[in-house]
Amino acid sequence: MKARAFIIIFLIIKLEARRCFNTVAKQDLCRRLSFTKPIDAHALKGHVIKNVTLTVGTRNSCKGLCLMDNICDSFNIGQSVHGDHVVCQLSDSDHSRHPEDLRPREGFTFIGTKNLCSSNPCFHNATCLNGFTNKKYLCLCQSGYTGEHCENDIDECSLGSDDCHEFAHCVNTAGSFDCICKIGLTGDGRNCTGKFVLIATGDQAYMLQIGSGMVYMYCHMTGLGACGGGGWTLAMKIDGNKNTFHYNSELWSSEAEYNFPGGITGFDNIETKLPTYSKTSFTKICLGMKIGQQINFIFINQQADSLYSLIADGQYRDTSLGRDTWKSLIGINSSMQLNCNKEGFNVVSTNIRLAKARIGIIGNNEDNCVSCDSRIGFGSGGKHDDSNSCGNEAVLQTDNGNAHIKAMGYIFVQ
Repeated sequence: MKARAFIIIFLIIKLEARRCFNTVAKQDLCRRLSFTKPIDAHALKGHVIKNVTLTVGTRNSCKGLCLMDNICDSFNIGQSVHGDHVVCQLSDSDHSRHPEDLRPREGFTFIGTKNLCSSNPCFHNATCLNGFTNKKYLCLCQSGYTGEHCENDIDECSLGSDDCHEFAHCVNTAGSFDCICKIGLTGDGRNCTGKFVLIATGDQAYMLQIGSGMVYMYCHMTGLGACGGGGWTLAMKIDGNKNTFHYNSELWSSEAEYNFPGGITGFDNIETKLPTYSKTSFTKICLGMKIGQQINFIFINQQADSLYSLIADGQYRDTSLGRDTWKSLIGINSSMQLNCNKEGFNVVSTNIRLAKARIGIIGNNEDNCVSCDSRIGFGSGGKHDDSNSCGNEAVLQTDNGNAHIKAMGYIFVQ
């Protein structure tokens, strides 16, 4: 009776191996393995995950045991110390990935599988399981990744699956996320504490802790057009009619503040540069330009230790908003040349006498960035009107005629 039972079990395993046998990772998936030709007098060393003792009459069930173990990719089978038994050694690798570990061993036989995981199809340290799905492999992703091959990062911040404190910014990273406490608070981002927790909805000046000191400055708690809401802290106000914040001004490369009283008020024409320029980290920037009584805003998704860290060294750092977004700061009268479209921080024409901006975009009528004659930006300068430090300058084959528009600029961070 026992011998018949063993034969029945063996037949069931063989039949199931041709179809599907096992499920994995709580998914309704089946496993199918194709075994390679046996290699006698050899065994794979160093990858054994399980030893199973079988009677001699059931040695072929070693294939079924490998099939049932999700991470089994090959097995060794050989004589046990007990004469009427054999040992079945399941391994989590094979001779394709580790040919150096296939060693001569008398009395043993090595049997591998046709393993597509050997080509490493999964990304970001995912686990590849052999024999699953129609592709004959399955990628089990590490936390923070998704996709058929675990190729896509999960943006926990956008999905709201982060555990950041309510007074912290969530910053997506590869495979994870960081939490950064908001201005005036300290902590690891999961817990943020401080004397002054800003819970308000009014657009007005608040006392904030910047560095080790307390500063009274303007915060905009409601929405700012395309920037949205969430609490924006003022960093700078720039009058395009003045040279205070011209591209060449030392205020861009200095941590010094300028005109504190101007940082208490909102969208007026009083220039200012607050400690937030050099001492406040952020994940978002809101840029606004006022022409007459109309204010337009655009949004930059940018993480940095401070605006100072992005601008002071004079190194170009790109953004990818697109020329139409930059033009929306000016409105229907905006004008730019069609080519170059170099944008970001410290944007300079190759010919440094021409268009440049600390934050903005430059354009050219020629298919290069050598001799740009148009710009939209903050802290701008160069031909053709070097006195325009914030706004729009454009001449020579532009998309909307010549433009000489000086604006009042506003820079906020969050």
